[in-house]
Amino acid sequence: QGMDFVGQEALLEQKQNGVYKRFTMFILEDHDTDTDLWPWWGEPIFRNGRYVGKTTSSAYSYTLERHVCLGFVHHFDEKTGEELVVTTDFINQGEYEIDIGGQRFQAKAKLYPFSSLFTQRRRKDEVELSGYQRE
Repeated sequence: QGMDFVGQEALLEQKQNGVYKRFTMFILEDHDTDTDLWPWWGEPIFRNGRYVGKTTSSAYSYTLERHVCLGFVHHFDEKTGEELVVTTDFINQGEYEIDIGGQRFQAKAKLYPFSSLFTQRRRKDEVELSGYQRE
């Protein structure tokens, strides 16, 4: 604390003024990996039906059993087109879709890593259904 470092000025400016794009993770909700095209990179991201950015990369998560896309989200004034600060609320309060080959898929946006709690819960249910008793 109290030490100077490279990039400190830029970081303080961002902290004071906010950022105009946010690196965001998306999990595809209604995507069928067997029949639908897979995302790669460069897919358009839509928030509440409006274009807000594009993906930079994508991968299938075996833990989440879904495709996860990464990308930058921007916020533009609908009337003027002026770039606005992207807040945490802006990210969290939107409904997102990722366009893959002309078909839009619902996506859940997160600024931080996805929890695998739903996977653990599902596995617990499977164990209970199998009759296996944990010690």
